[in-house]
Amino acid sequence: MPAGVFFYAVQSRVEELKSQGTGSTFKAVGRKVLEETLIPVYSLEEQEQIVQKVQAVEALIRKRRYQIALLDQLVKSRFIEMFGDPVDNEMGWRTCPLEKACIAIVDCPHSTPSYTSERTGFMCIRTSIVKKNRILWDDIEYIPEDEYIQRISRRKPKKGDVIYTREGAILGIAAVIDRECNVALGQRSMLLSPNPDKPE
Repeated sequence: MPAGVFFYAVQSRVEELKSQGTGSTFKAVGRKVLEETLIPVYSLEEQEQIVQKVQAVEALIRKRRYQIALLDQLVKSRFIEMFGDPVDNEMGWRTCPLEKACIAIVDCPHSTPSYTSERTGFMCIRTSIVKKNRILWDDIEYIPEDEYIQRISRRKPKKGDVIYTREGAILGIAAVIDRECNVALGQRSMLLSPNPDKPE
């Protein structure tokens, strides 16, 4: 089997392999699991057709990602043009401390969540799925109900709250929780609950 087809065949089993992984912080898949993973076998002609189609799709995805990056830059430049630099505040906008703009600012529990492959209905947000103003809900992971209750003891995240990554290579990324759901903070993040009333 050509390397390209083998690569895509294994990629198609990633979620299945994740579900069989062990470990709380980082999932690990053993050799036995890999050896017993079934992959489809096609004729050489079919394999070449598959690779061509998948490569065409990947090329399209790369172009779309590039377009999104350019649009992100455009949004930033338009924001600066309309409102000025938020740090320098050369336009003299009224400011207030962040704590006055929020009902609550809550740090995450300083412990590694006990993720489970079971869809318990109680989700936990890893910082890796927090992107610029969006949460990758399709990649969300689950935790047991008792741990969920423990992790939201200080405050339950609600729709409209902001997740803010506060540590490491992804420091300073913010995303709004755009739905009502049972979700808790993972590690290395904070929850900001905006105050709907105008700050004094």
